[in-house]
Amino acid sequence: MKKDSNKKVRTCFIGLGKRAKTFYIPILKNISEEFDLCGFTKKTSSNAKEIEQEHKIPFFNSVDSLIQETSPELIVICTPSSEVPKIIEQIKNHKLVIFIDTPVFWDVNKTNNCTILASEQWPFLPIEQFKKILISSGELGEVFYAENESRTFEYHGIAQLRSYFHPKKQISKITGSRLFRPGEDWSFGITRYSDNTGFLYKFSYFVKKSDFRTHQALKTYCSEGSIISGCLNEKGNDYEIFKISKDAGDTTEHHNAKVERSKKAITNKETSYHSGSNYQELLKISCEFTNGNKIIWENPFSGLGFNDQEIAIATLLTNAKNVCQNKSKPLYPAQRSLEDYAIMSKIQQSAHTN
Repeated sequence: MKKDSNKKVRTCFIGLGKRAKTFYIPILKNISEEFDLCGFTKKTSSNAKEIEQEHKIPFFNSVDSLIQETSPELIVICTPSSEVPKIIEQIKNHKLVIFIDTPVFWDVNKTNNCTILASEQWPFLPIEQFKKILISSGELGEVFYAENESRTFEYHGIAQLRSYFHPKKQISKITGSRLFRPGEDWSFGITRYSDNTGFLYKFSYFVKKSDFRTHQALKTYCSEGSIISGCLNEKGNDYEIFKISKDAGDTTEHHNAKVERSKKAITNKETSYHSGSNYQELLKISCEFTNGNKIIWENPFSGLGFNDQEIAIATLLTNAKNVCQNKSKPLYPAQRSLEDYAIMSKIQQSAHTN
């Protein structure tokens, strides 16, 4: 039977940790016309009444009673990652979409009834969504090489870098290395695809702590152009350096992407890694080339006061709803998150063992 695509998706929580309270519940309530928050359960009943009263979501004593009494379509698991496999084992026979907060190692063949998605916002930040629109337009040719220069850490950085390439590309080699001195440790990892394209993960926490390690950036090099975004210090943001270059035959076009904001202040400054004028709500990112082609990303949640992190998470939650209603494919399936995590692990293993 075809699902009613206009109906709210019945949504429940297993675990109600900090990220659930900081991100998921406020975001879902802001787009409440799409989600029906039916209930939650957690390890103990301590402060359950307070949570019920604060968020107007009913508490259930167990996972079984939560599922039996609410018949959810979407379950958001927000518990320590070590607890997630046991929870999935408990609910795997129900036809559900499961949205997990962090990657876990799990045999996807054991969950035929469930679709498991992961919350990984870094590849879906507005600036990253714009880059993907630009890349897919073909305006700069095909992506050949990408580099993370201490902008995003560990598997989050891998997720961003991989998102610039076609998902079906086959990895042929992963090589890691380290450089270090007292107080400063650098991690390097090259991931090579079978077609001789690839990416470099380069990161040191010292860059974020030191005033004289000034440059953090994500660089994407295409066959006919380049995209660079980043900042000069930790108090900066991804829009501080945002340049697009394009091979135009006898010359090279250089563009600064146009970032438009409303006068509305974002609601949650604490979870925003931006500052200053970037506390204003983002409306649009665009770039117009001399051939007349214009690449545009527009904020689908305009007017809700979301910061960049919240826009990314709202994008993933909306995708989860669409997966429930058979309207779209998963943007970031859990299998993808495991691959990103495994690549980072291989880089670290290679760096330590040569």
